[in-house]
Amino acid sequence: MNWLNEWHAISGRIEGLISAGGFFISTLNHNSSDSYSGVYQASCRIF
Repeated sequence: MNWLNEWHAISGRIEGLISAGGFFISTLNHNSSDSYSGVYQASCRIF
């Protein structure tokens, strides 16, 4: 593997971590009385 292929693999992992972090944060922003609202809002952003 050359450095360009290695960089693409590393950047893909970084993008995945950023996406997962954004998903996690979006699930925290929900009404505490509705246990499913955060997951519903986050899933709507993905699809």
